[in-house]
Amino acid sequence: MRFEFFADRNCGCHQFPDLLQRAGIVVHRHRDHFADSEDDDIWLPSVAERGWVILSFDRMIRRNELERDAVFLSGARLILMTGANADAAQYARNFVNTLGKIEAFLERESAPFIARVKRPSPVTDIAIGRPGEIEMMLSYETWRRLYER
Repeated sequence: MRFEFFADRNCGCHQFPDLLQRAGIVVHRHRDHFADSEDDDIWLPSVAERGWVILSFDRMIRRNELERDAVFLSGARLILMTGANADAAQYARNFVNTLGKIEAFLERESAPFIARVKRPSPVTDIAIGRPGEIEMMLSYETWRRLYER
């Protein structure tokens, strides 16, 4: 199954989504569908409804109550790109290297969720094509148990 991805405004407008597109990945940019100032509770449901998988560099989203709850209430699938001091090119290269694992994860896991893509260790292995890992950060079941009111 081919997935379509949505790069939120934290991913930038150019380098990250451009590199994914050059690798043959379908990626939609936030700015092509929403205003930069659009609130998460507006765009998240729209993106989730379209079936697009959200990509973000915003690791704090799972700690921000309004943003975290918007992910789960909208039924979204959110993947965070993680790695201290990484630039957009490293995030993109790691995403491309890890795409097979990401697609297997998306086929296996039901929405909504927040997951993360981790870089390989050592990080220099990104350049030689070694994939990172994808792991669940917050499942719907855990969110309901911890946060649902």
